[in-house]
Amino acid sequence: MAFRFSVLGNLLLQSKIFQETDYQLQQGTLIVWAESDADLALSFQQKNGCLDVWTKICNVQGKDPTLPPTALEDVEMSQAAAEGGDPAAGDQFTAGATGGEPVNPSPIEFEEIPEGAVPLEPLDLPPCERGKLDEIVETFSLCMPALVQRERLALGVEKDDYARKLADLFRMCEDLEDEPGLHRMYEIFKMLFLLNSAAVYEILFSDDVVDYAVGALEYDPGKKEPARHREYLKKATFREVVSISKPEVLGKIHQTYRYQYVHDVVLPTPTVFEENVLSALTGLIFFNKTEIVSQLQEDDGFMTSLFDQLGDRTISTDKARDLLFLLKDLCTYSQALKIPDRITFLKNVCAKGLVTRLGYFLGQWSDTEIELICLDIISQIAEFNATVIRDAVVTDSTVNEDEIFFDIVIVKMAEQQELGENKRSGLGVYLTWEMRFKTFSYPNSRRAAPTSSTIFREDATETATTQ
Repeated sequence: MAFRFSVLGNLLLQSKIFQETDYQLQQGTLIVWAESDADLALSFQQKNGCLDVWTKICNVQGKDPTLPPTALEDVEMSQAAAEGGDPAAGDQFTAGATGGEPVNPSPIEFEEIPEGAVPLEPLDLPPCERGKLDEIVETFSLCMPALVQRERLALGVEKDDYARKLADLFRMCEDLEDEPGLHRMYEIFKMLFLLNSAAVYEILFSDDVVDYAVGALEYDPGKKEPARHREYLKKATFREVVSISKPEVLGKIHQTYRYQYVHDVVLPTPTVFEENVLSALTGLIFFNKTEIVSQLQEDDGFMTSLFDQLGDRTISTDKARDLLFLLKDLCTYSQALKIPDRITFLKNVCAKGLVTRLGYFLGQWSDTEIELICLDIISQIAEFNATVIRDAVVTDSTVNEDEIFFDIVIVKMAEQQELGENKRSGLGVYLTWEMRFKTFSYPNSRRAAPTSSTIFREDATETATTQ
């Protein structure tokens, strides 16, 4: 499948649909899956646009798009027999992205279960007791290879607070220093996370369970000493650099940190054959990042306070570093937004004086870490949409004639040349970035890109060219 930007026609995504790839429809507007080297997601503004693409994917894989994921595998073979063909027939299609508006909107509502479909029954699980740990491990292990059995296992875990009972059982094993039991609990909770169920994740990451769920994964039988995941999470401190007035945003930030830590550090790295097993957790991280940056962008008090503090010329080095890290994180999180929303966010950030603030830190400070953070922020924006940052630089040069951003960049490049090869820092990458930056043209516009004469002072240009 291929998606193109409706205005410029640029190719945004091209991915081949394979029969074995596990695609998931989440929240009605998101399709997530994993390929060999990355977790991918398609986010749609309109639900009908998402359902239209979902229907085409299911058609290629020979599945019924009206069925929930738990029932797809049950009916796959019966569908093939009824249609007299191979459910895997065809392996690719091309669809043009039109901002989420499908050419032929599908009337199907994914939440509806067709008449006659039999819902899956929760799996009957062994009693949650220390003497039954081996039986629990064996039951979980037998379910993991098959999608339908994993779904039934997930339903069984949700039933009767089974996951919370397992958390209590882990606490008992740890209190008794039952090493074999703790090794069994590691296997059990690892399989719970690998179920790839959003409903199970909600239980595992709840405030009363997450400490035990993460704790169980400390007792890997393949390691001599237990890990210290809980100790690390407790020591991690949240510094509210700029006051956040919305409690729900603070909750999402803490939740996302736990999601990301478990995904990146706690859980074992999936093998090539397990590349799709964490797609639901990846989707939760993606959703949270989208919600965080959207909520903070709408909080005018938060954004104003951030840029007011960045504009304070008496700010301390530590405070400046924290504020710039926060701004960098916001720009990074904005990658989860839809393209028009991300452009709007970046334009708003630039309109609040981004270039002026970064130019000040680059020109007046001699802290290499702060300079590199500024570089990262500018590079992120330029790589996504050079026009946004270019327009901001040109606008800033007409307002602040004494501190033109590109003058500052050129002086910094000249200073790097003077330091010599052994003493240069990562700021030397400015040269490549700046040359690329100037060569961009304005798409779909008769305006020429700004030339050196419009944004550089003559003395700064001469300083750079003589090095």
